[in-house]
Amino acid sequence: MTVFNNYLLERINSNTSEGIINLREENIGDEEVEALGKVLQNNNTVWSIQLPREHGNITDKGLKFFVEKIALRKELLVVEANNGPWNEAFRYIEESKRL
Repeated sequence: MTVFNNYLLERINSNTSEGIINLREENIGDEEVEALGKVLQNNNTVWSIQLPREHGNITDKGLKFFVEKIALRKELLVVEANNGPWNEAFRYIEESKRL
């Protein structure tokens, strides 16, 4: 398990009563997004992920993974993600929820 996976586990475990994971200060990329998906796979208490304002090193592949495997599947309310490529990802999420 990577350091980031351990960090996410600690973050999730310490915030289960609040259901929030705050990643605002993190520089995340595709690997971290996939790790986040794996960590959240069996966790039903998280309802909000606060993402960095900048998209960091996330490619279109990572954004697609985030949208399809994390946000839509877990039905998360995602906050603090209002820049650049995140806007496109969240537009897609909102459109998908309407269908």
